[in-house]
Amino acid sequence: MTIDNTLLLLGNFFLTLLMVVLVKRRTYRSFPVFFTYQGWSLFSGILCIFAVSLEPADYMRFYVVNMALDFLLQFAVLAELGRIVAAHNHNSPPRWALIALLLLPTTLVLRSLSSWSVPAGIGELGTHVFKIQQILPVLLLAYLLALVWWSRLHSSQWPDSALHIATGLGSYFIVCLAVAIIHTHQTMGVQYRWTEEAQSGSYLGVLSYWLLKLS
Repeated sequence: MTIDNTLLLLGNFFLTLLMVVLVKRRTYRSFPVFFTYQGWSLFSGILCIFAVSLEPADYMRFYVVNMALDFLLQFAVLAELGRIVAAHNHNSPPRWALIALLLLPTTLVLRSLSSWSVPAGIGELGTHVFKIQQILPVLLLAYLLALVWWSRLHSSQWPDSALHIATGLGSYFIVCLAVAIIHTHQTMGVQYRWTEEAQSGSYLGVLSYWLLKLS
């Protein structure tokens, strides 16, 4: 069994445990979008087990669709956290105009961290996928930082569960961003695969953290 398969199976196992915890603690009532995201992640992980047998081009298309849905759900979880923090502090939810103003400079700062080059010899579709992998963690981390900034402006307190969820997501976004930056200076090969495996390992760490804190 390869390292990738082992990480995938462990991820599905941890996700199953987390879903059980969320149901047992009735967290799905307070965080329905987060619960849905974990359910999707488990379903996606199971699909990935069968998708590895696809032809490379078909697998790449599957990967793009999976990545896009994952991004949309992560973004929705962040929006849910904003609503929950606002309700906890009896404030109005974050206004989109304010979030946009906070998001723009944060994105520009994060964008300047990398030259965003692309490894040679990965093809047109691979280039598009690579660029998507660069952009998504920047947007997600920028939105999370904007949300934290907004809460600080309002002196808002975060409920423990919301803080734990945000901490786990933020940690994973930082790792994804770091991996994207490292990839800009790598060629395809063993070192490239090592960073991918490190990213998957960090995801297992986040799931372990949520299992500990949300139980």
